[in-house]
Order: sequence, then structure tokens, then C-alpha cells
Amino acid sequence: MFEDWPTLEEVVQRTGLSERTLHRLIAKNKVRREYRRLVGRKPVSIIDPESVAALAQPLLHPLPETLPTVTPPPAIPPAALPQPDLSALSALLAGLGITGVPLDKKIYLTLSEAVQLSGLPRTHLRRCIADGSLPAKKLGGWRIRRSDLEAL
Repeated sequence: MFEDWPTLEEVVQRTGLSERTLHRLIAKNKVRREYRRLVGRKPVSIIDPESVAALAQPLLHPLPETLPTVTPPPAIPPAALPQPDLSALSALLAGLGITGVPLDKKIYLTLSEAVQLSGLPRTHLRRCIADGSLPAKKLGGWRIRRSDLEAL
């Protein structure tokens, strides 16, 4: 009954599809598979010849006759560009906690600023905060009073 059906390996050679692709098509019931029994061996997968004929037809994708050309946008002269609003930028920096106060004028310092100002390692300052020799407050991050850092 299935003597004229090709084996899975023959279908791979004819169509150029991978064995994995054929197994996926079989699992989706898009290709019909049967088994040919061989004496003393495992059964061999065989594929419906009509399915093989449908798979062997080349897929043609239409190409556009001409590719569209992309034109770059016109250049904007520097005078026409909008000028940034510096008041909005300063408000944004103030909201982020970035102020224009120089480091040597600040009363409270972050841990990074204390490291930068004192030149001591971050781990040393953390140990001092942990053992209480350097008073500090935890407000989202460590805040150290400048006079306490100078007294250390």
C-alpha cells in the first residue's frame, strides 16, 4: 500500500528541508506520515507523495521593481534650533539633589563626597559609622556632618 511513498531521508534530499522542519510539519498535521515495517529492523518513516510534491514547489516572493529611495531630512540651521530653558534645568538638578554649592562649602556630605573630601577609603568611613566614631544619618543614603568628618 505504501511502497511508492518516499522515506524521510529521501524527502530531505528532494526538498532541501531539514529533518527537524519535516518533524514539525508532521506534528502540525500538515504532512502525512506512515511507517514502513522492515523485518528485523525498526519501522521507517515514510511521507505522503502529495505532501512531498507540495513541499518541493519553490516559494517565490515578489520583489518590488524599484526600491524606494530615502531622502535625508533637511538640515536645520543652528540659529533655528530652540534654546534650552536653563531655569527648568536648574530646577531639575535641584530636585535631584545636585546643587551648585561647592564641596568645601557644604554642611552635610554624602558618603561619596566625604570620601572625596577626606581622601579616606569608603570602607574605612563605613566602619567608623558602624562603630559610632563618625556620627551619620541615613536619609536615603548616608549624610555626614562636615564638622564631624573634620573631627575624625
